[in-house]
Amino acid sequence: MRFRDRIIIYTAGLLLVAAGFGYAYLRFGVDRRPLADPPNRLEGVVQEGAELVLRYVADGVVAGSRRPLADPPNRLEGVVQEGAELVLRYVADGVVAWSEVLPVGEELVGLSLAEVRGLRPEWTVLSFAPTRLVVDVPCEPQGPGGFIRERDGLVAIFSGIADGCHKLMELTDLKVETLPLEAQEALRRGIEYDERSDLPQILEGLTSTR
Repeated sequence: MRFRDRIIIYTAGLLLVAAGFGYAYLRFGVDRRPLADPPNRLEGVVQEGAELVLRYVADGVVAGSRRPLADPPNRLEGVVQEGAELVLRYVADGVVAWSEVLPVGEELVGLSLAEVRGLRPEWTVLSFAPTRLVVDVPCEPQGPGGFIRERDGLVAIFSGIADGCHKLMELTDLKVETLPLEAQEALRRGIEYDERSDLPQILEGLTSTR
């Protein structure tokens, strides 16, 4: 058989094989069935409830490891919780005149320290916890009346109420120790006045018996 005839036979054989593969592809197609178990869509991200193991390495060696606590952290640990205690300290003239304890209002529940300060800028927050909030509240005396009392050894004139909101109006140069014992005792208790026009008579009464 000549070389040319061999080439013709070999080429015809390749064409027959290719035709067979083409027929099989057209006849049966490609198997496009999905996988029985689809891959986990979250296998590449941290899932909720995943465990974090901390391995502490010193000098290239794992010195120890620790797992977090079983209970997740409290999401409300940084905000005021419902039913928390609110302690209001009313400050007058730099002194706490009185205080009261109340349950927090609904407007404060769920707020952080920064949010409480933004909502109540007049408050001075002394203590902030999820179950207890302590604040100083400035108070302004109301009305024309007031009282006279000792301050730093001198006779002082205040507006407002002795056991409530009050403000120092005037610190006289009258020394309490120079007054009679009866007047000193009255000043310790506080001498009330209704109008500022009453003050000259009261002060004169304190000094008239010296």
